[in-house]
Amino acid sequence: MEKPINEQNDHDLLISICISLRELEKQFNNHLHHHWAVTIVALAAGLAGIFNLTVGILLIVLKS
Repeated sequence: MEKPINEQNDHDLLISICISLRELEKQFNNHLHHHWAVTIVALAAGLAGIFNLTVGILLIVLKS
């Protein structure tokens, strides 16, 4: 069982901080990876929408 912070020596505190920092880095990297994946999907959807709008306008213009 882990001791309360005020009863830990400097070495134990440093180990605890390093472990916590490692976990935060892992979570932050996962978070950034998720943002990148969502950005790619959003860009693809936006480009598909622009393409469809352009084709629709061209069809209307060419029909009239």
